[in-house]
Amino acid sequence: DPQTRSVQCFRFHHLACTSIIKICHFTPELVLPHFDLLSSQAMLLMRDKRVPQVEKYSMLEAQVMISNYFNSYEKQQDFLAQLLSQATSVWSSHEMQRAVSSPDEFISYVGAEILKGLEEGESPCQTNRSQLNLCLYTVKGVLQNAKWPSDLEAAKAGGFVVGFTSDGNPIYRNPCSEQVLKLLDNLFSLVRAFNNLYLPEVVQKMGESYAKCLDILETEKKCILGLIQPVMDTYDVPVYRSAEKRMQAFFRSMYDSW
Repeated sequence: DPQTRSVQCFRFHHLACTSIIKICHFTPELVLPHFDLLSSQAMLLMRDKRVPQVEKYSMLEAQVMISNYFNSYEKQQDFLAQLLSQATSVWSSHEMQRAVSSPDEFISYVGAEILKGLEEGESPCQTNRSQLNLCLYTVKGVLQNAKWPSDLEAAKAGGFVVGFTSDGNPIYRNPCSEQVLKLLDNLFSLVRAFNNLYLPEVVQKMGESYAKCLDILETEKKCILGLIQPVMDTYDVPVYRSAEKRMQAFFRSMYDSW
């Protein structure tokens, strides 16, 4: 059964990614000497269109964790800039600026307006959603995991400390701040556009099918009501879903990413 094999393959890849992250988190000293190899292989996977986004995000997260042990602000900053280069390029593009400029432009970009109809197979809007998700998860992965050394002396030696407060507390600088600050304007525009999707005039343009995608999931409703739900493996969810389900999953991932 192709669907069963697909789910099994996904589980195997997920387990591998989870294991790599755990190794990088708990025993970074084992990975640091081999960082160049890990990074080069991860970059190859991230450029492969066949690799699912969740696996790309895991590879990115693992690299950021290990970069925290460079103990050099300049080296880590340069590496994170390289890691964010694709997301920065897409996120700063004229097309993306237009897409997040208003709720109307946003639903057109992601394919959630009634005029586009329900998707059949691959479409440019699916690619747009994929790019948008990858950008958000890339920035999130860097922001959540990039940090300065916990040891003050190591932080001072590595250039992470820029001064001290009047009380003698160190003032640190985050190695990812310079790159992330460049992305904030478009990020705030996206938040405004996304929050305005619930305006009546925007809901009307989305049509009944896509407007329902803004609703919370049935599983979340049951959770709020305290109803007992059957235990189900996350990866038992059907691989092939309807256009509405894909759009609802996209909107949910947007909320989850921030």
